[in-house]
Amino acid sequence: MTTAYVPNVPLPPGAVAVDDWEGTPLGRAIQGPNRGVTDSEALIWTGACQLADGSVATAPGYLAPVINVELAEGLNSDQARELAAALLEAAAEIDGWVAR
Repeated sequence: MTTAYVPNVPLPPGAVAVDDWEGTPLGRAIQGPNRGVTDSEALIWTGACQLADGSVATAPGYLAPVINVELAEGLNSDQARELAAALLEAAAEIDGWVAR
């Protein structure tokens, strides 16, 4: 009987959610924390694919680091500024996942 290889690598800084290892080469989906906007249903989160060596994939065929935004309604100017700050925070997070 063969035992599946499951790498023991830490999540990248700021990542809070992870899926199971799968595929060839081995990878797993990771996600950063949900960020919101006060008095709004806006939701911002980051996602990527972490490889078995601990790196975050950037090659075609993998989920490259992305920032996702769900916005169900318009924002007032204060909310827009809060969204902008959350986007900058999310951008810094995924920059930290990938060596530039």
